[in-house]
Amino acid sequence: MAKKSLPIAAAAALLIFSGLVHGLWTNRWHNPDALVKAVARVDHVPLTAGDWKGRLLGPPDVDPAAFAKAGALGYWMRRYVNQKDGSQATAILMCGQQGEIAVHPPEVCYTASGYDMVVPPTPFTVKSGPGRDGSAEFRTSVFATSRTDPGGKRLRIFWSWNATGEWLAPAGDARWTFRGAPFLYKLYVVHEVTGPAGPPERDPCVGLLSTLVPELQIALFPE
Repeated sequence: MAKKSLPIAAAAALLIFSGLVHGLWTNRWHNPDALVKAVARVDHVPLTAGDWKGRLLGPPDVDPAAFAKAGALGYWMRRYVNQKDGSQATAILMCGQQGEIAVHPPEVCYTASGYDMVVPPTPFTVKSGPGRDGSAEFRTSVFATSRTDPGGKRLRIFWSWNATGEWLAPAGDARWTFRGAPFLYKLYVVHEVTGPAGPPERDPCVGLLSTLVPELQIALFPE
């Protein structure tokens, strides 16, 4: 009898372990109070970051149904313009439960909207501007409406997630990196590329991120 019960016990243990993993993966035991507070802080991010002045975008640029599908309980999309050189970039900030926010990187969101990823995503470290400490980990790639159409729209996108005050951009499934987190922020910064896409360090997005990231830290993680 004891020998026969071993497979049953092993199967039960496997089911329990799988349930625990799935619970962490999907954030089943989330902290609703922490999530509500995190969502509220999305609107605390100032519109100005250094020389960059932002403008809140709405329909038709913003599709509430698309954000809801991505699991965003709080979000904004802003068009930032550098007041010195006129360069522009669009920033998108979202917050929600980690299990939903982590599964919609640009490879999913933008390809579903008709874009192809031109090159594999690469890691990129954004350093804060003069007088500001810290750095943030992003991934970046170029997306195009058509790889063969030279007149198609092309975007340089930087993206990262944050659950504890540290911006991280894992190469694998972000759900595992942020498992168990009560909430998760996701940030995209996008620039429409005209002509050949240069190296990422020369993209206007980097200039915006170097001043925006410190403002995000203050607003999203005040403690």
